Amino acid sequence: MLEEARRRLVASPLATDPRLAEVLPVHGDFHFENVLFAQDRVAGLIDFDNATVAPRPCDLGSALAVVCQQREHEEDFLAAYESTSGLPRPDAEILRACVLLRLVNSLGFQVVALTRRRVASPEKARWWIRRLGGLLRAELRDPKAVR
Repeated sequence: MLEEARRRLVASPLATDPRLAEVLPVHGDFHFENVLFAQDRVAGLIDFDNATVAPRPCDLGSALAVVCQQREHEEDFLAAYESTSGLPRPDAEILRACVLLRLVNSLGFQVVALTRRRVASPEKARWWIRRLGGLLRAELRDPKAVR
């Protein structure tokens, strides 16, 4: 499964698309648990362990992988992103590659943490490994399928 993900990422626009040559700081783990709100406005971000310099779609793909795991809310999420940021949504193929990259990264993190016994709850880590493995398999089978 990881080899198939590697092949798909190497063949994706993430590897060659000139529009992705422009990189900027990204959070790397962008989802609601890492966003601080004051009423209905974003007040700040926390948890910068995965912060890096990457193309902008990487943060959006990360959020989709975590927030829209069932895919039924993905279109609403992307529409809200466009309307609030004023930026166009990334190319669908690039976005799918960013989702795939986030799933592979998260799965690898959980496996390493569990095997090094650096988790407070091995049961929770195993649950995440099963969950991420299922999401990754679904994404590899059909990137447009409902997860």
